[in-house]
Amino acid sequence: MVFVTGATGILGRVVVLELLKKGKNVRAAKRPASNLNDVRHSYTFYTKDPDGFFNRIEWVDVDFDDINSLQDALEGVEEVYHCAAKVSFDPNDEKEMYHTNIKGTENLLHACEGSGVKKFLHVSSIAVLDTLNEQGEMDEDSSFNPKLEHSAYALSKHLSEMEAWRASAEGLNVIIINPGMIIGSGNWGKVVEIFFRLLKKQLYLFRRIQLCRRKGCCPDRGRTDGKKLLRRTVHYRC
Repeated sequence: MVFVTGATGILGRVVVLELLKKGKNVRAAKRPASNLNDVRHSYTFYTKDPDGFFNRIEWVDVDFDDINSLQDALEGVEEVYHCAAKVSFDPNDEKEMYHTNIKGTENLLHACEGSGVKKFLHVSSIAVLDTLNEQGEMDEDSSFNPKLEHSAYALSKHLSEMEAWRASAEGLNVIIINPGMIIGSGNWGKVVEIFFRLLKKQLYLFRRIQLCRRKGCCPDRGRTDGKKLLRRTVHYRC
């Protein structure tokens, strides 16, 4: 049996589906108010038999603040895919985000102690990686630099990752992945929606400045610094 947290999210739901395709038995964590119809509908984009796969999922309501609830969910489980996390850059969400991402991971790992779990995959984030290799790129050796300023989200993911490293040091087989932005079907939520709105706006502004340069109406049309050009686009309404 495989247990997947965050199973209604845009990543977790696809992880569940891929595990089912491999013939795994999957127990999926959800909230009481989770929209399972949204998950079912999203499977139409990934398989010709969405209902067949969806109906094989064993859904369970899990309280990450309740160790007993987590231990019950882990009964008979050998592998855990921990995809659950809160993503936000709203200062008002910081307290909840720290609790969800750090304490939730800590409690889940504690629940794994003494259980039959043999493998624990923790979904971290590229936000916790700072150092670059000689080519100026991030790779598997990149690490967190505590001397740099980080968002609350990045700090919460770093500290939750430290919980996973602690469990690894204590003998649990732990795998940590650090994806960048995750895009898929389903409810993207506030963060991704805001990102694409900003991206769309900036692409529009970039196209606008290109038109301005061709018309010759912008005072500093010879500049090639994209960020400065975008700022000037706001000021010069051509």
